[in-house]
Amino acid sequence: MHESVDPTLMGEVRLGMGIRRGWVFLCFSVACMAGASSMAQHLDPACAVPAAVPNDGLDDRAAIQEALTTQGCAYLPAGTYDIDTPSFVPPARRIYAMLTATGARLYGDGPATVLRFRGDAGGQDWQGVRLDGVSPSLHDLSMNTADLTNTNEQTHAVRVVGPTADPTIYKVSFTHPQRGEPGGDCVQLVGYAPAQLITRARIHDNEFGKCDRSGVAIHSGTQDLEIADNRFHDTGDQDIDGEGTGDNSDWLIARNTISLGAAPQGAIAIQIQLTSNVRITENVLQGRGIFAYSCSACEIDHNLILRRAGTSGMGAVEIQKASSHVNVHHNVIERADSAGTGSVVRAYPHGTGTPDHVTISDNVLIQRATAGSVIETMGVVGLFVERNTVTHAGAADTSYGVLANGSAGTNPIRTDDLHVNSNTWSGPLKAVIAISGSYGGCGSLSATHNVAAAPGVLCQNATTGSMILGPLDVSGNTWLPSLCGTMIAPGN
Repeated sequence: MHESVDPTLMGEVRLGMGIRRGWVFLCFSVACMAGASSMAQHLDPACAVPAAVPNDGLDDRAAIQEALTTQGCAYLPAGTYDIDTPSFVPPARRIYAMLTATGARLYGDGPATVLRFRGDAGGQDWQGVRLDGVSPSLHDLSMNTADLTNTNEQTHAVRVVGPTADPTIYKVSFTHPQRGEPGGDCVQLVGYAPAQLITRARIHDNEFGKCDRSGVAIHSGTQDLEIADNRFHDTGDQDIDGEGTGDNSDWLIARNTISLGAAPQGAIAIQIQLTSNVRITENVLQGRGIFAYSCSACEIDHNLILRRAGTSGMGAVEIQKASSHVNVHHNVIERADSAGTGSVVRAYPHGTGTPDHVTISDNVLIQRATAGSVIETMGVVGLFVERNTVTHAGAADTSYGVLANGSAGTNPIRTDDLHVNSNTWSGPLKAVIAISGSYGGCGSLSATHNVAAAPGVLCQNATTGSMILGPLDVSGNTWLPSLCGTMIAPGN
């Protein structure tokens, strides 16, 4: 636990987790563990691969592939199995996938069963294990690509390619390290609509020790996806990278633990892009944040998010472009001073897209950066900031609780339908709410029942008459008088 977070707050979050979903996934996880253990302890003779001899230093690729193709399964007892990259003479191209499980199961006795991939990838595409077909699975083993050389950017330890239904990856330990040359992800999913989708993929209880780029990368065409109960330790890119180009929907990202890796990393641990109906819940992010980009019906709840690395600018939770109906609630979110200047939660336009109907409610928000407002928005239509407990521990009189900007450019936009209700604000805020009127001001404002030892509303433009253009309700607050001329009554 990060030392700056009150342990009692995290206890409350964990209690909420257990009440909401814990028992469902506990039963699921126990069932999975019991099933995997049963398979490992009671070998199905039909899955044996006698031609693959562990620890002899010889290539076992052909024997394992033959079992997957002819038997539909391959069981490997504890030991190290060497998988050599086939040689080839350019301009010829070798096979991409070292092992292919088309509707087949590849499994072992746990981490002591090691697939050791080695050889020269020739600067071409390379996949350790490819999953496709109906119900392929990879589980109860370790994958190590440290002895692979001459890789390119499409070098993936595991690749799931559509059309694929019900693929599972669980209890796999990954060592797919950075090599100082192009490389790829520990797990990549690529499907294409309408005929090549990946449906009902389950990635759970894995150990992502080292990943050259992402731990799990979702490119496109992935629907009804669950990434749960995994541990991510050191990735060169996002730990979970929803870099989707489309046709992605219905994702659950739950109960993962994401550590800050040893390699230089950016600001993002979980990225969700061009996706609809996503829930990110009960995760622990120990160093980096969450980025939602054109995510519609996106819910971020009951997470512990400690952003303490990455460049300045982006929020610990960043919402961009045409992200519609994003709900950030019941989280503990902290931005450390080591993360640079920036906000705890930021909702910003990108290109021609602007977030709308963003709700930030019932969170514990902690700003420790020297400068940066707690919540910063630009041009958001429908912003609801309600029932949060907010602490600003940065420099005095430089930042705001909510900074609502307008935007210039070809199509000027303004913050509209702004609700800031029933929050508790502490720390040296310049004002609880700051409205930048340079580019259109605020369409409407409801700010009620807030508690703070700072001015309520600050209008940052001399022409205050055009600052708040719609209905205005500033009442029931316990804060210092607002600084908006005659627009807001004295005492409010």
